[in-house]
Amino acid sequence: MLKIDSGQIEVALFGCGAWGINHARILVSLPYVSTLHLCDKDASRVGQLSSLYCKVRTSSQEEILANPKIKAAIIATPAASHASLVQACLKAGKHTLVEKPFTMNVTAALELVKLAEKKNLNLFVGYVLLYHPAFRKLKEFKRELGQLYYIRAVRTNFGFVRGDVSVLWDLAPHDISMILELIEEDPDWIIATGASFVKQDFADIVEIQIHFPSGQVAHVHLSWIDPLKERRLTVVGSRKMFIFDDMEPTEKLRIYDFTMSHSHSLTDDFYFRFGDIFLPQIDSIEPLRAQDEFFLSYVIKNKINPESGKFALRVEQVLAAAEQSMLLLGEKVDFREFVKH
Repeated sequence: MLKIDSGQIEVALFGCGAWGINHARILVSLPYVSTLHLCDKDASRVGQLSSLYCKVRTSSQEEILANPKIKAAIIATPAASHASLVQACLKAGKHTLVEKPFTMNVTAALELVKLAEKKNLNLFVGYVLLYHPAFRKLKEFKRELGQLYYIRAVRTNFGFVRGDVSVLWDLAPHDISMILELIEEDPDWIIATGASFVKQDFADIVEIQIHFPSGQVAHVHLSWIDPLKERRLTVVGSRKMFIFDDMEPTEKLRIYDFTMSHSHSLTDDFYFRFGDIFLPQIDSIEPLRAQDEFFLSYVIKNKINPESGKFALRVEQVLAAAEQSMLLLGEKVDFREFVKH
């Protein structure tokens, strides 16, 4: 936990739905948050949280934006409202964290990143799995991978279909953010296909292939109508292989000491060595708590993280390029040309 004196900051939370409730629970537990201002169109949600937590105050959007004591805003509203709310918060001088998807519009995302830079404010997007202790541990061991070959992400479930966005914009931000964090370069090209079986206007299954200039490839499989709930990221390198499986109750990260190399024989055969499987100790830290604390640490210390907004824009661009490929029925999209336009 961030070691800051009690009562240092007032925070606003827009949206008290399923995910907003989790933010509220965490924010009121932080000793350096003196007051949590809640804003939601559903008065019953706000009332329920107000009855649970003494730090909570009910405020309108106008009151929050006009209150100079509120330095930070967290947005957990429906996706369609993100762009306008982020813009309003930044214009009012609030450091802002918005849940994914960022805006679903690359032009709007770029303008918001520029606005945050102009106003000298932090702009974060809630790619919560970047703060997962298993993923952070994976990054610690990344140098042991050798040459990174490919990443495969699978994110499926059954029985939950959103009515406001497709499975691409709902689930893919998690995996795209982890892939970009690990590979650390912009893609060359993207191919994506999808299909709509439950709702005509929104794809409920999507396949994405992402190729990078250094030769790495990433595959992402997304589905709302799969019989199994899977949350798995597989990272394959020349010396090690990692599996981050968030559905595992305890063994969330496995490191496979499996090596691939040339045998240096006259036949130039490829050599495969099957080694040990290592299960590193994973800290029991709630990813959302780690994310919110990381964001607020910049606000309290009056520091700016300019890379957070730029990274969010890159994720948005990859998602938009994948959507463009889907509209073109799986045609390859040159990412560099797509970003130019």
